[in-house]
Amino acid sequence: MSTALKVMVVSLILLPAYGFQYNYNEINKVDQYDALFKITNSSSQANYTKLDCQSFIQKLDTYDKNDQRVYENFITVNECEDLYFKFTRCLEDNGKLCIDNNNIFKFECDC
Repeated sequence: MSTALKVMVVSLILLPAYGFQYNYNEINKVDQYDALFKITNSSSQANYTKLDCQSFIQKLDTYDKNDQRVYENFITVNECEDLYFKFTRCLEDNGKLCIDNNNIFKFECDC
């Protein structure tokens, strides 16, 4: 097996272990929707996350600064509600929250 192939295999195995973590300090309802929320960091426009509890398929998606989806999590309506309450609790208690796209249901607010 070539060295390049070995590096690629190891990278694919280890990448999910490190995940993608995003820090935010705001959650706002998207206009004209009852249960679609945009989660942002007021000091950085590098990325944002949308919590969609209203569509036929509920999701937690993370987008880059060019509005391109970089991470997608499919969730149930009950999980969506749980995440909303977790996120608002973190913001009320700590003024910030962390979303780890490989472990979106972790209880802690920090990365």
